[in-house]
Amino acid sequence: MAQLTDQRKADGEEVSDEATVAETDAVTTTEEPQTATSEQVDEPQKPKRTLFSTRNLVAFGALLVLLATVLFLGYQTYQANHTERLRSEALAVGNEVAVDLGTYDYKDPKAFGKKTLSMSTESFSKAVNDLQGDITQALSAAQGTSKGKVVGIGVGSLNEEKAQVLVFLNMEVTNNVTAQQGRVDPSRMIFDLVRQDGAWKLDRIQAV
Repeated sequence: MAQLTDQRKADGEEVSDEATVAETDAVTTTEEPQTATSEQVDEPQKPKRTLFSTRNLVAFGALLVLLATVLFLGYQTYQANHTERLRSEALAVGNEVAVDLGTYDYKDPKAFGKKTLSMSTESFSKAVNDLQGDITQALSAAQGTSKGKVVGIGVGSLNEEKAQVLVFLNMEVTNNVTAQQGRVDPSRMIFDLVRQDGAWKLDRIQAV
């Protein structure tokens, strides 16, 4: 009987030990999912896609290129139009000056070059005014008349400040000295123009 009791005690202790081990395993097993859950929480999240993603950056770059192209073409168009406007204005001034200088009447000598003076620089106007007395006397003495006609005109050189205009002018002249029956005097001139106050002004005349 004593042996059976001891055996049972021994068996009981083994059972108790097994139960303890089982409980320990159970606790361990129960705690493992918590650890896994903790690891899942601590796992770094993937970065969110921002506005400037690769696709957006490519589109933005293409937009910048397009904008630069539009601005460049716009500037080129403006520059071409601006140059053409300067050219047209220079031609208009050259034409008016040539006709004015090629047209005169001894009956109204003071009218000679009047328009030209209003379209000239101060220095050129002064030079013409200094000769006005001699011009008036010559026209009156010869009883000369003339009608100027531009038959050809072109711009030789042009920039923002200066222009050269080449003019082919025919003058239908009459006077009581050398052209009593009238004649046509052809002439070629170069007008040097300068830009002042947003307008072309005659600064010099060269005979060609």
